[in-house]
Amino acid sequence: MNWLRSKVKRSKGTASASSDRRSIQAKSHPPRALEVVPQSVIMDMTTQMHHLAGNRHQDISNSSTNAGNLQVNEQAPRDIKSGRSGNPSDIEDPTRTKTQIPPLQEGHKSSRSNSHVMNTAMTPASNIQDLGNENHRWDFHINNPTFVKVIPGSDTETPSFTESRDGQKLKKALVEGLEFIPLANECMQDTRVTILSDVDTRIHDNEDANIIWIKGFPGVGKSALASTIVSRLRERGELLSYFVFDRARPTVTTTTALWRRVAWDLVRSYPSVRQRLLKCIDDETLDVNTPNIGSLFAALVIEPFSDLIKSEAGDTQLHQPVVVVIDAADECGGLEGPRSNDRKALLRTLGQWHSELPKSFKLVVTSREEDDIKRRISPISTHIHISISTDEASSDIRKYLEDRLGDIASAYSKLPVDWPHQTAKRLAKRAAGVFIWATTIANFIEAGEPQSQLEDIEAGLGLGGEEGSLYTLYATVLRISFKNLRGKQAAAFKCVVGAMIFAQRPFYDSEFTAISPVVTDTMLEYIRNSLCSVIDQGATLRFVHQSLVDFLLSPECPDEFAVKEPEQQRQLSTLCLTTMSKQLRFNICDLETSSLKNADVPDIESKVMAGISSLLSYSCYFAAEHLCHTAFDERLMDDVRVVFKEKLLYWLETMSLLKEMNRAVPILRAIVDWITARDGDLTEFVHDALRFVTAFTIPIMQSAPHVYLSALSFAPEESLVAKHFLPRFPRLLALDTGKPRHWSSCVFVSEYLEYRISAITFSPDERMFASGDWVGTICIWDSETGILISGPFTQPSEFQFVPTAWSLDFSPDGKHLVVAYAKDGVVIWDVESGKELLYFGGFSEIPGFAPLHGVIPEYTTSVAYTKDGHMIVSKSAYMEPPHTDDDQYWCHRVQLWDANTGTLAHILLDIPRSNSFDLLSPGAQFFALLSKGPTTLLRVWDLTERPPRCVIEQDDIGVPLSPSPLAFSADGNFLLAVAHISDRDAVARIWRMDTCTLVGPAISLGCLDIGSVVLHSCGSEYLAISIHGTALAKIFDATTGDVVYCSKEPAGGWHCSPSCSGRRVLVGYDDGTIRMWDHHSHTQVLPVIDSATGGDPKLPNYRSVVPVFSPCSKALAVGYEDEIRLFNTTTGEPINLSHPIRTESGILAFSGDGRYLASLMVSEFPVIDIWDASTGMNCHHLVINQAHNDTNFYLFFASSNNQLVLYSFVPEGDEGRFVIRIWGNDVLDEPCTMVTLACPKLHMPVLGLSPDTLTALTLRDTSTGFIFHCHHRNSIEEQFIPHALFDTTDLGPKMSQSFVFSTSGQLYASVLDHPGLLLQVRVWETKTWMEIAGPFETGEISKRYSLFSDKSPIFLSISPDDRLIHYVSPRSGAIWVWDIHTGQRVAGPWHGYDLRRTSRIIISPDGDKLASIYHTRPWTVRLWDTHGLYSGQAQEPVGGVGDFGDQSLTQDGWVKEEGSDSLLFWVQSSTGIGCGDRGILL
Repeated sequence: MNWLRSKVKRSKGTASASSDRRSIQAKSHPPRALEVVPQSVIMDMTTQMHHLAGNRHQDISNSSTNAGNLQVNEQAPRDIKSGRSGNPSDIEDPTRTKTQIPPLQEGHKSSRSNSHVMNTAMTPASNIQDLGNENHRWDFHINNPTFVKVIPGSDTETPSFTESRDGQKLKKALVEGLEFIPLANECMQDTRVTILSDVDTRIHDNEDANIIWIKGFPGVGKSALASTIVSRLRERGELLSYFVFDRARPTVTTTTALWRRVAWDLVRSYPSVRQRLLKCIDDETLDVNTPNIGSLFAALVIEPFSDLIKSEAGDTQLHQPVVVVIDAADECGGLEGPRSNDRKALLRTLGQWHSELPKSFKLVVTSREEDDIKRRISPISTHIHISISTDEASSDIRKYLEDRLGDIASAYSKLPVDWPHQTAKRLAKRAAGVFIWATTIANFIEAGEPQSQLEDIEAGLGLGGEEGSLYTLYATVLRISFKNLRGKQAAAFKCVVGAMIFAQRPFYDSEFTAISPVVTDTMLEYIRNSLCSVIDQGATLRFVHQSLVDFLLSPECPDEFAVKEPEQQRQLSTLCLTTMSKQLRFNICDLETSSLKNADVPDIESKVMAGISSLLSYSCYFAAEHLCHTAFDERLMDDVRVVFKEKLLYWLETMSLLKEMNRAVPILRAIVDWITARDGDLTEFVHDALRFVTAFTIPIMQSAPHVYLSALSFAPEESLVAKHFLPRFPRLLALDTGKPRHWSSCVFVSEYLEYRISAITFSPDERMFASGDWVGTICIWDSETGILISGPFTQPSEFQFVPTAWSLDFSPDGKHLVVAYAKDGVVIWDVESGKELLYFGGFSEIPGFAPLHGVIPEYTTSVAYTKDGHMIVSKSAYMEPPHTDDDQYWCHRVQLWDANTGTLAHILLDIPRSNSFDLLSPGAQFFALLSKGPTTLLRVWDLTERPPRCVIEQDDIGVPLSPSPLAFSADGNFLLAVAHISDRDAVARIWRMDTCTLVGPAISLGCLDIGSVVLHSCGSEYLAISIHGTALAKIFDATTGDVVYCSKEPAGGWHCSPSCSGRRVLVGYDDGTIRMWDHHSHTQVLPVIDSATGGDPKLPNYRSVVPVFSPCSKALAVGYEDEIRLFNTTTGEPINLSHPIRTESGILAFSGDGRYLASLMVSEFPVIDIWDASTGMNCHHLVINQAHNDTNFYLFFASSNNQLVLYSFVPEGDEGRFVIRIWGNDVLDEPCTMVTLACPKLHMPVLGLSPDTLTALTLRDTSTGFIFHCHHRNSIEEQFIPHALFDTTDLGPKMSQSFVFSTSGQLYASVLDHPGLLLQVRVWETKTWMEIAGPFETGEISKRYSLFSDKSPIFLSISPDDRLIHYVSPRSGAIWVWDIHTGQRVAGPWHGYDLRRTSRIIISPDGDKLASIYHTRPWTVRLWDTHGLYSGQAQEPVGGVGDFGDQSLTQDGWVKEEGSDSLLFWVQSSTGIGCGDRGILL
């Protein structure tokens, strides 16, 4: 292995026997044809199965003498005592252990020992997961086989589905890597008859609840019942799926694994549900590893079931009922039980099942009657209690014991004939209805000479204890089995049993012997033999029943057997850390190259299996878990220091190869929690490691060698991880320039959303945060990584406008989120499931909504929970008539609502009309209002008093800083107000809210333009003020006003939320991104920019930047704050550096011949400049004095005669008019022609003027929608007249605000985007207004967004030859191209370009280039090559620039070797390609 050096040179199923001796039954289907299989095929199959069995990693016992006869019978007839049934998903279960336990018993869980049966419907080895231990390989025997070939009928699943492409894709997504626990043994025949009949009745009762809860005390046989129910359901064709939880395997039997298995069985049984999940997989919207189990349950179960219901009337024959069985729900979450998040998630999803699925979709759940389960399941289920006091229970136990003892007696010829009957009768009475008691005592008798074993156990039980007492029985069994347990034997017993209880998965023998020197191979064998009556007989030690674990941990357990958790957790912690310290090493799997991703390495599974032992993988996963339950110990600290400092990178490499990098951050968090305040240096190092992992998760996850080649190479110079490890790897790639010195203050960037962030807030524990955007999308994110963990939640589509989320707040327990949607009211969401829990307080045009003020709309803009979480305070605004559209004075109302019912409790405040800023404090105790008028006034009310009392009233504040001058600290203890007292000075005032007094004098912050303020507090000792929103972020000491931090940050971040620690702040941006900034560690090390010396960067051009192509398509002009730059569209390089055009402009236009460039600047009067494009000289300067009241300017050169055209809108009362000015070729001071068009005054008046200036479209807004008017003229000298052939009634409903004229002016295209209808593109000829093409459809449904939202615009373009029409989807960014003449689709949908946050798109005249403008500040322009778009070829951005050469070598951050897919290294996008502040990204 020499991949580091080489890279530097390069740089320029099988079946197993049942645990029973009875026949096995396959899944029952409707009748199918049977066909005898030829003998040659039988021989081939037998040979293949022997071959497969010999190469499986099986977890089975040494003996195969109990292998049962394998028979497959078509219909249901078979022995009900069959040990294991073939569920549709059985083929996915892990290998099961053969057992030597006699015939199946009631209540006996020993079949959870990983045995497998063969399902003849699916025999290929590819369908059987290999999850066992490679060290245990055994021969496979089939005695007297009977093979039947099953020919599926038309109504059954095609066996080849799992081998199909779709089947493999779904299998990989849903169940790959999962392990499943087998069912327990079934009830004996003719036992539990009454309960089973009751279950059948409830399953078929579609009026009863859809959850059937079977509950009972430990050991009463719940799991045996579950197994029998599964078998009976399968025989009737009613079983969909089953799942078994196991307390000993909490990380394997999870709620996520449950619903993934149910989804897999669903798609295998019902083809109609497959397409939805396949689409989610293709769209990469299905994350089966998401921590948000509620949303995963909806995606995997609720939505597919809904599809199944809808398809019932079609081709799918839905068998009623459909049943899922969950066994041992009380074992979900392992030893944490009710405290486990997984257990809580399970109970929540059961609630979703009850509320969202029909009653014919049944869920059978077995569990103990524990408090949390009883509280959540009892109200939503029908109950069946397994009683231990019934005659039937006693009779069933007697039958079971007589059967077991009869089997035992058959091996002893001298035992009395009636010994089984008499003994069973006596013991059944003692069992008192507890099946596990009977099972345990039968196992104990079987473990030795029957009569002496029976005498010993009866003598022990005679010492005391009530009938049926498991604890007394367990104590007796252990005392008899371990006589005189002391010394090394006692230590070994507690080591082994402790590991069996507290390990996160069952240990293998070699792992037990690694725990302690006293656990030798012979000692382990001694313990195994002595425990044989209470453990499974597999390769892994597992207790038969959880009740024994309860006994060993209880105070009633004798001291010699009692297990103490702290001691065992410490022992397991030591084992894990020692293992990692010894076995972790560089290139642990001996990979030969770093140029491949892990998934592409040949035979990677074998390399991982050979290089990483099972104990090392366990240790890497669970060391932190055991440490969390271990008291601090200095010796353990030494091991932690070795592993998580000296061997940190080797651990990350191993986690990458194990595909478990998602665990790395939680593990490092847990390590920090364990060591905090004990070793400051190590704590700081692990914090740095967290930044290292967060920054480089992608390359480490995808390619283990790039822990070193990419992550270590590109880590900042002052990173503690880099400083510690770089000297060990001197031959790594070194950066000459561009390497950062410190970690960025930006912890992460979340880029899921497409629209402007309108609200953002931390959860109370700050482990997550919520965001809302301008189209009402709500998302829940992880606060450490920025990963989406829940959502998006969206409002119902019935709303006329998609509502903006103006404000949001978490409930104090973090479970609910309240959101204000302006006039669409307030919604409370369930954070995990995304379910809308409550709606109230809305004014909407939807029928059924009652306005609070008659016909006057009320806009709820702020909401907050009270501190106790019982109530919600809202602030709304409304206008009292009379008012005009320009009226900025609103009435404010503060109201108190019941958080449980949504009913209005009190109107707290009614504030008369005012133009002001307002803010609710965290916990809703205070409401602040800062007026904007000539005399500013700050007022603050205490909302907890009745009536609310004004506690702060301060006038002469100054001119409030826009857009948000007010901020409460995260704990609500301080209030900040920032205002201008002069053009060059802004001041801050801070009040203590406990005394409502100023903290000190006003603090000067110097010159501020605009920005959002944040008040950071660390208790009452330190306060800081940060300003965000422009291209510069500053932090001020709130006591002195000194700048302690100053750095460039993206502009447009108007919505902020600080953490309670004062260290971090969330900022939501106009482009839909969210950034977490951590300024705390940088306030003393980063250089401070003195704004007085001109160190501030120039502010970007806030006007809408609209680039323009030259007529020849070879140049692109872009306007900046003080200059116009021209770029070569082939290379992306600036071409006018030697002759810059110095002017401020947001609107540009090329003349028809490309010689001249016109620019428009609007200040007091609009000014047009004409520039020579080749020299940069100003050819003409024109001031338009008559247009000082005009707005909405647009500038272009006419296509017909190259004359300059400017049009604008002039508001005049309730009406307005468009003014069109046209200058001749000589560009005279006065326009050669000026025409006007009347237009009603709108929020955004719209005029569509054809490039030849002969056709004009205006639109008028009405209560029913937009109405278009068309005007026409024959020459520019004429006035416009209504177009005689334009039928407003006919054409208006087919048009929208999204339209375009062709360059010739002869064609017009528009997109029909009415809410709820399919998006349609149509083309008309403008002389006759005949529809000549379309409608072209993409299949998208239109939604109308808020008038204030920054949604991606619908883009249309017609090619210069009037042949092609281009369309860009507003939602997906996909490009479509149609031929206008033929009506055929030429290309699309093409998703090759990142157009999701585009605010404007233009296509070059030759169609070979596309420029996109991104809603960021400074504005970003990207130039794309579209030359091969029509052929469907993949296109890259224009190359030739950037730090690392041609971008064609870069994909998803990976820089590849030219001419191949070999990986060189990975770079973060923020440090990668770009041309700086004044370039265009290519």
